[in-house]
Amino acid sequence: MEILITLAIITAIGVFMVKEGDLSLTGTMAAIVGGVGLFTALIFLPLSRMSTESHIAQFKAISSTIQGARSRGESIENAAIQIKVSGANEWLASAKYWNGTVFDVWIVDEVESLDEIQ
Repeated sequence: MEILITLAIITAIGVFMVKEGDLSLTGTMAAIVGGVGLFTALIFLPLSRMSTESHIAQFKAISSTIQGARSRGESIENAAIQIKVSGANEWLASAKYWNGTVFDVWIVDEVESLDEIQ
């Protein structure tokens, strides 16, 4: 959220500077950079959230599949299971980290309720 607010402020300052006439080149550059940054951030907001939702669904599917296989006592290649588990846990750790930073808006808060696969 802080990123969006900062970009909006930079854009507003740039527009104000252009209207006042003083430092119009600096104001124009600030307005362009802030506007492009704000536009880009707003475009990627829903895309990032959709991607996170997709990864959460995949994580839950992997977790339930592995738990089901373990409870049925099926002999699945242990190495293959460990690769899947480590990949899923790696994604979860990354998502939890980024959810605690200024990029919190782009990460769905549901990742905090997920537990690592053991």
